[in-house]
Amino acid sequence: MSPGLAYVVVRCHAMRAELIDPETMRSLAESRDMKEFLGLLSQTRYQEIIGEAGERVSSVALERAFYQKLIEGLARVVGVAPTGMAEFLRAYYQMRLEVQNLKRILRGKFSEAPMERIKRHLIPVSTYLSVDFDDLLGAETVADSVNLLGRTVYAPIKESLALSEKYDAIWPIEARINQIYVESVQESLSKISSEDRRMVRQIVEVETDVENLLSAINWRRITKEQPPPPHLESIFPLTYGASLKIIKELIEGRDIGDVVKGLGVPYAEIIEPIIDDDVALVRTNMRRHAYETAREGRWRDDFGFPCIMSYLVSCDVERGDLVGIAWGKEHELESRRILRYTVLPAYAA
Repeated sequence: MSPGLAYVVVRCHAMRAELIDPETMRSLAESRDMKEFLGLLSQTRYQEIIGEAGERVSSVALERAFYQKLIEGLARVVGVAPTGMAEFLRAYYQMRLEVQNLKRILRGKFSEAPMERIKRHLIPVSTYLSVDFDDLLGAETVADSVNLLGRTVYAPIKESLALSEKYDAIWPIEARINQIYVESVQESLSKISSEDRRMVRQIVEVETDVENLLSAINWRRITKEQPPPPHLESIFPLTYGASLKIIKELIEGRDIGDVVKGLGVPYAEIIEPIIDDDVALVRTNMRRHAYETAREGRWRDDFGFPCIMSYLVSCDVERGDLVGIAWGKEHELESRRILRYTVLPAYAA
């Protein structure tokens, strides 16, 4: 183990103590209202953010703050990690955040939302492989935004533009963005050991398959009685545990419940909420899968890369739980319902 790796492992162990524990996350979810939620949150590492925001802060503003903490944690790790590992982590996390911003911008352009509204929902992350987000925000249409990306790693999404326009849907472009991201992560895996790659693939490949299945379900809604698009293999070139055959059957209208039953572990459990059209719970289940996979890796090796990956996954799970709780409090949902969309409270003693 190199001195650089030893140092970042020690740092991750120290920073883990700053994370919100499962018992506290449960208390946050079970708070009576937004005011009590903010009061409890002010006793955590988010104290400064809550103090600046005040009691009338929106869930959108809180989401930005929660993402900011995630980005700060990532920077503290990447800044001291060995070169190869840092390259992988930037590809895995910084590009993931950039991709989320690209999707939010393109969805906003597609729905003709005002530029300022789109901007409020962007993650406060710096540009990684894209063009400047402000330039993309200033584009008039989806096509204009796609053209701006023509000299970046995202240039291939232009090939999906015609299909997007034909079906009047943003999903073809999003599916291609997902593909570009996963390909970049897969390429960067050479920077870490073969044993550690296995753990990362358990997360990335399941996420890829689940995103493919969600896209297929969206395609069936927009194509209706039309035949599925030709050359599906070019739209979904990356499949692992959920084959192209299953994707095609979903698009053509096969019963979703039957598909879910035949998916096997871990897909069936993750995707099952889609039967009730609950995409939010599917995404919660994906975060839970990543959390469990990272925890298992850490049990195997708590003094190497798995410790680092587990810390960052825990940061992201914390961020996801807090975003869901804040949204639930703002919309006055029952705590019981909010808890369904959290991961950490299930691990409370």
